[in-house]
Amino acid sequence: MKKLVIFDLDGTLLYTLADINKSLNYVLTKHGYSAIKLSDTAKMVGHGAKNLIMQASGESGEKLEQLAKELFEVMRASDNLLTVVYDGLSEELLRLKNAGLSLALVSNKPDGATQNIYNEKLSRFNFSYVSGAKPNCPVKPDKSCVINCLNALGVSPCDAVYVGDSDVDYLTAKNAGIDCVSVLWGYRSKEEIESVGGANFISKPSELFSAIMNL
Repeated sequence: MKKLVIFDLDGTLLYTLADINKSLNYVLTKHGYSAIKLSDTAKMVGHGAKNLIMQASGESGEKLEQLAKELFEVMRASDNLLTVVYDGLSEELLRLKNAGLSLALVSNKPDGATQNIYNEKLSRFNFSYVSGAKPNCPVKPDKSCVINCLNALGVSPCDAVYVGDSDVDYLTAKNAGIDCVSVLWGYRSKEEIESVGGANFISKPSELFSAIMNL
């Protein structure tokens, strides 16, 4: 049996897209750029907030750094009123905890925003490790953020599994040498995840516990 389940955040544990879109468009329109549709935001998320604002604005260099810094702050201060835990997932998280597994969260969302949203929406589940994107660590699919988690908790790769909703998440798990469960209620299609090698899918939260226990 696995000892640790590491989760992605956006599109995996929480529906966050509307709040991400709200924060993104606040920064874009403030600086004279066109607002981005919710559906287009869904296509851009997953590679971190800096990459998100880069795609949305088309900027680079110093201007991109300015916009990214502002987006980080807006996301950190977000009221997250439009963000919810996916239906049925709370019960699965409790089942995993009751079975003796530890839970962790590793996200490409800026760390300040990740910590805030965890405290607001997920703290009752007592995750053992929570980390968002930090300046000194490459974002997923680089394996560093997951390796840092494993080292902090003293868990070997063979005893861990990563749960995410995207091609980025599957590649992160592969790069870190751990198993992956890909969920289909998030922001990426099954075809996109399959295109990079993903093969272990669940379509609804009620399947999570069984998928983990069967690894």
